[in-house]
Amino acid sequence: MRIVIGLASNTEDAPEQMRKAMEWIKDTFNSCKFSEVYITDAERGATGNYHNAVAIAYTSLSCEETVRLFKEYEINAGRTPDMKPLHIVPIDLDLVICDRTVLRPADMASEYFMKGYREVTE
Repeated sequence: MRIVIGLASNTEDAPEQMRKAMEWIKDTFNSCKFSEVYITDAERGATGNYHNAVAIAYTSLSCEETVRLFKEYEINAGRTPDMKPLHIVPIDLDLVICDRTVLRPADMASEYFMKGYREVTE
């Protein structure tokens, strides 16, 4: 099953967070392709700029299992619920498309996602 993943981080160590997340994705899923990491302005009250990337990968896991893995990774990378109101995002892994189904239409409509998505689908 083909999956499309949005990655983001807005902490001081964002380049390292992104590098580690991309390595984890390569180790966890098959046939991975990544966009370059790019910087976008903060949105929705967040502070600081975001480092973003998009990945395409393949898995035999269900959509639900994949999201569960992403949430576990985020927690292991230091993301906690108390960070959300402060808009601190050590790492964010979003399953945007799962087996041709768009799970996050708002991401598909945003430039912060589409920049990387265009790159990996060209």
